[in-house]
Amino acid sequence: MKPLHIFALLLLAAIPTACGDADSPAGKGGQGAVDYSGYVWNKNSLHFAKLRDDVRTCDYAEGGYSDLRFDADGMLTQYRFTGYDAGGNRLDAELRCTYDDRGRLTAVASAAVSVRLTYGANERFVEVAHDIFDQNNVDFLWLCRPRFVQGLEKLEFTAGSDTFAFSFRSTAEGIETVDYNGEVWSSCTYDGVLPALRTTHFTGFTYDDDRNRLDYEGIYTERFTFNAQNGALLREEQNEHRVYADGRQEELPNTVTYFDDAYNNIATDGAWVYTYDAYGDYLTVTAGQNADVYSYTRDEHGNWTERVDLSTFMGGEPFEIREQRQLTYN
Repeated sequence: MKPLHIFALLLLAAIPTACGDADSPAGKGGQGAVDYSGYVWNKNSLHFAKLRDDVRTCDYAEGGYSDLRFDADGMLTQYRFTGYDAGGNRLDAELRCTYDDRGRLTAVASAAVSVRLTYGANERFVEVAHDIFDQNNVDFLWLCRPRFVQGLEKLEFTAGSDTFAFSFRSTAEGIETVDYNGEVWSSCTYDGVLPALRTTHFTGFTYDDDRNRLDYEGIYTERFTFNAQNGALLREEQNEHRVYADGRQEELPNTVTYFDDAYNNIATDGAWVYTYDAYGDYLTVTAGQNADVYSYTRDEHGNWTERVDLSTFMGGEPFEIREQRQLTYN
């Protein structure tokens, strides 16, 4: 979507976030106090990991994560990532997380980089998982964290002697995300404390069938619909409007829907359809001739210890992907 920014040049960038309980501020339109602590985005790390009961350690998580450790409040305190950074460099990094007395993440640090999170008086929920981490190719370090973070004012990255920051500037309409160059990265209007419409201007390029490069400028919009009672995201209408150098224009719309369940699981994403079991884990993921069908072996707490994915690609012969993990409990 957007051009890759400075984080692709860092050896490692890790920016998980979590929020503690809010202070029951006045609701939209002055209609009384609202307790945001029950919002799905304010749950602990075990919730986002879909781990039940008092898990202390988990030796495996999909995507190159291992050696997850949780504290007594269910917050992730340490984990290891093995894989590749945004520049294609091989990584084997240990990340440690610290929190304030409200349970909000304040820092994440490895030997290569540290990240500090600053919170302010603003009580709006800021979308950062997709807008910053994903667009800068550091989403592989987003583990057991919410997509929307309440009251976030600044993200500050330090790598060696270099420091880069994103800030979230309140306006009458909502929040502007400002990058380290002082430029507006995205702007978002709000309905109460929840995002309503986010707009991002960007540049990019693609190739035609003859491998000719086609440059374009674009506007990416995301219209959000939430359940204001529990903060669950219900629907996201996306559209990418491109204007090519030759004047040709293109629209790329997509709609994502979500279940209003305990985990706010995704229901559909374009042609993709998702179903889940009673534990909130995948049962099926399908789109056309592509399908994944899951089965599980679970321990006495209901957490899976083995997951089998029977996967079919483009109607071909199904193949099996088997994953195992070990858990310990307090």
